[in-house]
Amino acid sequence: MKKTLLYFLAGIGLLTMPAACVLTDDKDINQQCTQGCITVTGRFITEAGTRGIPDLPLELKWSNTGMLGGTRRQIATTKTDADGNYTFRFFAKDGELNSGRFSVSFNSHYPRETYVDLIYKYFTLYNLKRDTTVQVNFLIPKAGRLTLRLKNRDQVTEPNSLVVRVLYQEGYLSEKGLYESGGLDAARSDQATITAADNQWNYLEIYKFKDGKHTFARDSVFVPSGQTPVVELEY
Repeated sequence: MKKTLLYFLAGIGLLTMPAACVLTDDKDINQQCTQGCITVTGRFITEAGTRGIPDLPLELKWSNTGMLGGTRRQIATTKTDADGNYTFRFFAKDGELNSGRFSVSFNSHYPRETYVDLIYKYFTLYNLKRDTTVQVNFLIPKAGRLTLRLKNRDQVTEPNSLVVRVLYQEGYLSEKGLYESGGLDAARSDQATITAADNQWNYLEIYKFKDGKHTFARDSVFVPSGQTPVVELEY
């Protein structure tokens, strides 16, 4: 009985616990740096890096937060120029270099009607040191469309299966990370039109289970600007 009461009281305590408090400091935002400066520069690009993204609002901040709250300092704001270039030049405080993290976010006024809606609209800066320059180029694909069509879905009977994933590159150009935009599951439908990266290559991963055997294949398709290519698949 005592244990039950203790668990009940603990649950009440969690429900009534105040929300985590994050203290934000913006009094030195956009302060000019004269010595010991860190420079973060680069370019926001689209269409496989062939075009810059102009007038994208950016915010540089440092934060050290957790479940119980923390602190955040808004360091600077800027916008990309007509060709997608940006630069931050700032001074990092002693405690900031050894704890927390620096990040550049672009969540404010993000043009969702033009570009794919990224899950993470920021990038993190690691191991910053004074009197250094860091270059970060970041790819945000334009939103295109791609149709997957399975011609013989009637042959995909249990326990057989066919699943197709569509991926494209986004984010740091220094990494080869791919983002999954959607796909087709033959158990649900014989056709799917999904978001794809416009004017760049998209990659297909095809998982098949047939006659007791698992197979895996890769393919790719280029999505021209303003068009919706159709990829026909056969089980």
